[in-house]
Amino acid sequence: MANNFKGFEAIFGECEPEWSSASSIPLREYVFHIRALDQSRLCVQVTDFHSNTFQAIRTVQHLEDLKDDVGVGGSWTDFLNYLVSSVSSSNVKLMLEGPAKSDGAGFAKLTAQVTKGMPRISIPLERVPESSAKDAIAFIAIELYSSYKKKCKDVARGG
Repeated sequence: MANNFKGFEAIFGECEPEWSSASSIPLREYVFHIRALDQSRLCVQVTDFHSNTFQAIRTVQHLEDLKDDVGVGGSWTDFLNYLVSSVSSSNVKLMLEGPAKSDGAGFAKLTAQVTKGMPRISIPLERVPESSAKDAIAFIAIELYSSYKKKCKDVARGG
C-alpha cells in the first residue's frame, strides 16, 4: 500500500499556547486545523483569529522522517492513527518561539502526544504573512462551520 493521505479527514482542535522563553505578553486561545491538501501533502494551520496565524505544509516524506525521528513503529497507517490520536488528545501545545513582540511570535511549533511518556509529535510552523492570514482564518472558520453542520446532521440521523 502506498503511503499517502487518501481518506484523511480534517481535524480541528484547541492547543495551549506557551512562550518558549519568558514573556509578559498575554496569550489568546488558539485552534488548529489539519487537512490533506491532496494525496501527498498535509496542511497544518494554527490561529488565534486575531494577529497570529501559523502554517506548515508537510509531504509524505516529511512525515515518514517524523515517524522515524519520534520512534513510532509499525506501518504508515499506524503512524497516521498515532498522529490523529496525539492531536485529538488534551496534550496539544503551541510553543511560540523567536523574539516575543507585541504582534506575536516569529514562528511556532505544534506539539502533541497521546499521554505522558508516549512519543511526542512536533511540527514546526512558520508565521503566515498578514496579507495571507485573513484568508487562512476565513478558510478555517468556514471549514469549522461545515464540520459542525456535518456533525449535527450525523447526530440527527442517530450516527
